[in-house]
This record gives sequence, structure tokens and C-alpha cells, in this order.
Amino acid sequence: MRKNGDPAAAPQRASSVGQLNECIRVASPGSWLMLTATLLLLLGVLGWSIFGRLDTKAQAAAVVRDGAVQAYVLDSESGALKLGKELVFDGGSYRVLSVGADPICVDDTFQEYIRYVGGFAFGDWVRLLDAGQALPGTADGVYRAEIITESVSPISFLLN
Repeated sequence: MRKNGDPAAAPQRASSVGQLNECIRVASPGSWLMLTATLLLLLGVLGWSIFGRLDTKAQAAAVVRDGAVQAYVLDSESGALKLGKELVFDGGSYRVLSVGADPICVDDTFQEYIRYVGGFAFGDWVRLLDAGQALPGTADGVYRAEIITESVSPISFLLN
């Protein structure tokens, strides 16, 4: 009986590729491709979790008149609004400068197109936001807008 430390127990020298394959297990190219794809996927998820953002948004209707930007947002969503939050529409980004103190009731006197764009119904309560001056080239009108109320990095869920 041979022992593991016995040199006579060592495999004989391989003299051909076939004999070498018997001595050493070789991974197939498919296995390497699957491993590479898995590593790339993991690196992508890690990169997104560090550099990506998850935004919580509130729908709004932005009104541009004479270069001034104002927006209407549902009163129920205005609790998350603070000064400096981001208002986004028509490729531009604006900061909320003020939030109206008193809510406004959506009734017959409310402009119909603002109700449509903002998704407001009769009887809803909205607040008026001021977002300063419009970017150059922004035409007067009513725009569908979003207000980013919260923005977090996905990795913060793991670290908290």
C-alpha cells in the first residue's frame, strides 16, 4: 500500500494533451464566461448602490408667467416639501423658494388646464409654490412637473 507522501504515488508524467486533461481538470470557456458575467453584474449593482439615487417625487403643475415659475402641488403631499427642494420640468431644475401658507381649493375658478396637468380634481386642496425665475428659453405656459421630496443612495439601506 502506498502512502500519500510516497514519490511513487505521484502521477506519471503526461506525454500528451489527453493524458494532461486526465490529470488536471480544465474549466470550460462557458464556465469562465458565466463567472465573468456574474462578476460584472455584481460590480454594476455595487456601483449603482453607491453612485445611484432613489427619488421620491410628488406630481405638480408648474406655471411660467412673465419669467416667474410657480407650481401647484396637492396639500396632502406638501408636508414633505421644504424650502430648497427640487422642482423639475421641461428639462430644467428649480429650487422651491417658498410654500404658500394657506391651501387653495380646486373649484370652478381654477384654470382647467392646470387641473388637467396637475391631476387635480374638484374639491382637492393645493398649495402654491414659488420657484423663482425661469431658465432662459422657457416659454410661458403650464407644464407637468415633479418635485423631488426625498433622494437617497441605495447603499444607505444597508448601512443603516
